[in-house]
Amino acid sequence: MSFSVVGGDHRLRNYRSVTTLHGDGNGGTVVIESYVVDVPPGNTKEETCVFVDTILRCNLQSLAQIAENMATQHY
Repeated sequence: MSFSVVGGDHRLRNYRSVTTLHGDGNGGTVVIESYVVDVPPGNTKEETCVFVDTILRCNLQSLAQIAENMATQHY
């Protein structure tokens, strides 16, 4: 899955990411998220990475919770 932020009032300029899912061989899934983003004026590369990494971590935790909830539902 690929994701881009192309406009809006935020710090993510020219943000592009790719999410890939890989089976771990034990019935689980490894999620890898890679991204590129421009460092906005007034911020450092480290500040920008911390900002994006925090958003990604929250989003991936939400995705994991949804997947776990779906896996335990009985139809």
